[in-house]
Amino acid sequence: ICDELSASDSRIRVVHKRNTGVSNTRNIGLDLAQGEYVIFLDADDYWYDDTVLDRLSSLADEGQLDIIRGEYKAVTEHGADLFQRKISEERLQHADKVIDSATFIRYAINGEFFLVLSLFRRTSIGSLRLNEDQIFLEDMRFYATLLQNPLKCMYVPVYFYAYRKNTASVSYRFDQK
Repeated sequence: ICDELSASDSRIRVVHKRNTGVSNTRNIGLDLAQGEYVIFLDADDYWYDDTVLDRLSSLADEGQLDIIRGEYKAVTEHGADLFQRKISEERLQHADKVIDSATFIRYAINGEFFLVLSLFRRTSIGSLRLNEDQIFLEDMRFYATLLQNPLKCMYVPVYFYAYRKNTASVSYRFDQK
């Protein structure tokens, strides 16, 4: 299906590779990216909203944002809703406003370092890549490094990402490494 789509749309590029982990795969995507923005979508997850890319990129364009972040709903392996985290009043106070890196990490991320919830301006990422030797909390290190820069950020209280709770995923497996 991906090969067929890429044959009919020059914006789609397909990379066939063995499974070398999420960080390596994301790094390859970052290396190949040519668009103005980058967003990640894990293989077992999906977007609730088909218009999310247009909406997030429009907001990023309007505010000249480096990062814009939304929300997720947890779903079962079959896509049934499990839960939708309640957004705190503190987080809502900073919603839909241009905020700096420190405010973004404190209120928008607030301990949830999921790269899949953010749209990034590709030039803001620059040469930063994920640590391929790290298989847990690699998102946290990426965000922490990126947000050391003075960036224009925004949090939008929009649930667009369906995070599939899959008991066979890397997140659920324990590995001493």
